[in-house]
Amino acid sequence: GKNVARARIHGLKTMLRSYGLVLLEENFPFGNEMFPNNRYSMVHIGALSELPNRYRHMPGPDWNEPDFSKLTHDSDFFLWWATWQRSLLFSSDTDATCKQWLANSSGMAHDITFGMLLGYPGEAICSNLYLTEANEMAGQVMNSSVNQDDAFDGAYPRYRYLRGLAENVNIHKHQELWSSILDGVYSRLEK
Repeated sequence: GKNVARARIHGLKTMLRSYGLVLLEENFPFGNEMFPNNRYSMVHIGALSELPNRYRHMPGPDWNEPDFSKLTHDSDFFLWWATWQRSLLFSSDTDATCKQWLANSSGMAHDITFGMLLGYPGEAICSNLYLTEANEMAGQVMNSSVNQDDAFDGAYPRYRYLRGLAENVNIHKHQELWSSILDGVYSRLEK
């Protein structure tokens, strides 16, 4: 029943904390979208804390990292995230190139900022900005290889990047980390 499901989610959240992850439930209306029951996203707390050190022009002048111990509802995090995303687009202090990237398409700010929160390698995020149909037709676009990535319904731990980054150490480390995490999640769910 419902109590068993809550106990399993609590156990899963505890296991994910050992990887430095927070599991967030998306069972609320947000951004004119209504997600179905049992939809989740994960945030890598270490990646979130390292944002000011990893990205020269981000996370932006109004950066204020959320304190997960004080968030009372998972929706509080998504409101923080939407506010941060908006501040990047509209702050006069945000680098012009970053603003151009973020405003490039309706989904770009979402993809870049949530990719940062998932700890995507910066090389892959930047590479994503240059993925074109011509590159794809020429076989120059690769997909990350993360175990279980097609089973996870939420903010995806997978991404695309240019073939020139195929041997990038940071991309390989990220794929290994998320393969380990999702293997742990799905082996726990099968019990």
